Amino acid sequence: MKSHFRLTSATLCRWVVLSTGLMAPAWGQAQLYLEVESIPANTPLGDPIYVAGNFNTWNPGNAADALAWDAAAQVYRVGVTSALNPLEFKFTRGSWATVEGNANGQFLPNRVHPNVPGDTLRLSILAWEGSGPQTTASAQVVKIEQFAMPPLSRTRRIWLWLPAQYAQTTDRYPVLYMHDGQNLFDQYTSFAGEWEVDETMDQREALGQSLAIVVGIENGGVYRMSEYAPWAWNYQGTAVAGEGDEYLDFVKDYLKPYIDSNYRTRPEPEYTGMMGSSMGALISSYAGARDGSVYGKIGLFSPAYWLNPSIYNYVQQAGTAAVSQRFYLIAGQSEGQGSVAADVQQMVQSLTGAGHASAQVFSQIHADGQHSEWYWAREFGPAFDWLFGSAMGSPEAPKQQGEVAVFDSVLQGWRVQFSAPITSWVLSDVSGAVRRSSEASERGQPSCWIEASDLPVGVYVLSGTDRTGRRFVMKLIR
Repeated sequence: MKSHFRLTSATLCRWVVLSTGLMAPAWGQAQLYLEVESIPANTPLGDPIYVAGNFNTWNPGNAADALAWDAAAQVYRVGVTSALNPLEFKFTRGSWATVEGNANGQFLPNRVHPNVPGDTLRLSILAWEGSGPQTTASAQVVKIEQFAMPPLSRTRRIWLWLPAQYAQTTDRYPVLYMHDGQNLFDQYTSFAGEWEVDETMDQREALGQSLAIVVGIENGGVYRMSEYAPWAWNYQGTAVAGEGDEYLDFVKDYLKPYIDSNYRTRPEPEYTGMMGSSMGALISSYAGARDGSVYGKIGLFSPAYWLNPSIYNYVQQAGTAAVSQRFYLIAGQSEGQGSVAADVQQMVQSLTGAGHASAQVFSQIHADGQHSEWYWAREFGPAFDWLFGSAMGSPEAPKQQGEVAVFDSVLQGWRVQFSAPITSWVLSDVSGAVRRSSEASERGQPSCWIEASDLPVGVYVLSGTDRTGRRFVMKLIR
C-alpha cells in the first residue's frame, strides 16, 4: 500500500509551481469546497493537481479547476460551482494518464458526493493509477502511438486486438472499429472500468467462434464531446463544436485504409463494423447513415441521442445502403429515467422508416442496464455474436441446436449428456464471468461432470459446440 503524508511547510517548497500563475478561486458561499490534505509520496515535483468531474465535462486539466495551496490550512483547495447533484469527480495531474487510483495504484471509481454549497470535503489522494501493475490488456492487444488525424490536425493512440492465430495463418478477418479506445482493453487506462473486449475475444477464439480484428480509437479527452457530435450543441450554457464529420473522415479516409493495407482484413462493408456507447453510439449511428457503403455492422449501446436529436431525421432521410446493414441497439430500462430506452425505440422506428428490414435491426432494453462500462462489457459478446456471428452479407440461416440433457446431483453439480461428442463448453454466471470450462480430456466425449459445490446459488449459462458444429446453450440453476 502506498503511504501518504500530511502536508507541512517543508512540503510546500515542492509545490511552489502549483500556485505560480494560477488564480485562486473566489471562495463564495455558492461553492462546494474540495480540500486535499495528503498526496502520494511519489508525486512528481511541481506537478499541479486538478479536479475533473461532471461539472466541467470531465476535463482532466482545466486551469480553472486546478487546486490552489492554502498555507494557513495546509491543504490544497478548489471550489466547485454547479447545479448538478450529486457531484462526480476525480483528481488528476492534468490528464487521464495521471488520474488518481486506489491505495494499490489500481482503478478507483468516481468519487460521488452530495452537492451542498458551502460545505467542505476533506479528502486524500492515496495513489496515482498505474503505480501498481501497468496493464490488464491481453497479450493479443497492440498499440499504435500518435496516429495522425489530418482532418482535425491532431494525433491519437490506436489500440488493436489481433487473434492469437493471426501470425500462424493467412486468414483475413472482419474489422470492428470502436470508440473510447482507452476503455476497451485495459483497466489502467480506462475512465470508469474496461469493456474487457480482449478477454471476450480471447475466449471466443478459444471456443472456435467467429472473430474480427478490433480497432479501438482513443477519445481525445477534451475533444470527445465535439468529435463524437455530428452537429454543434450546448452543454450547460457552453457551446460545443460538432466535429463528427471530420472525425469520421479520419476513420474512413485515413485509419481504415491504413488498417486494410497493413493487416489481413476483409475490407468490404459487410465485414466492417462500428460500435460505441453513449456519445460513441451517437457518432456510430451517424456513421451508419452517412457512410452506409463503408460500415455494414453498427453496435449502439446506451445512445446519447438527446444531445443531437436531429439524428433521427438524418437516419431516416439517409435511406439504405447498397449492402444490407445490421444494427444492434441496447439500453437500460432506468437510464435517464427511461428516456434512453425511449430513444432506442425511436431510432428503431427511424431505421425501419429508412427502409432497413426489421430483421436487420435488433433492440433490447435490460431491466438492470446502466450507463456504465460494466453493462457494456457484459453486452459486448452478445452484440458481437449477433452482428458478426452469422454468414456475412447473406440472410442468417436457421441453425440446428445441439441437444443437451442435464441431471442435477443434489446441488453438488450437473451431469451433462450431449447429443454428439463435444468440442468445448463454458459455464458462465449471469454477469458473463466464466466459472468453469472444458478440459482437454473432455473434448470428444459425449458427456461431462460439472462440479458446482463451491458455486454460489444462482443462475448459470452452459454454452459450447459439439463436433457436428452445432451450438448448445442451456440455463442451469443451482
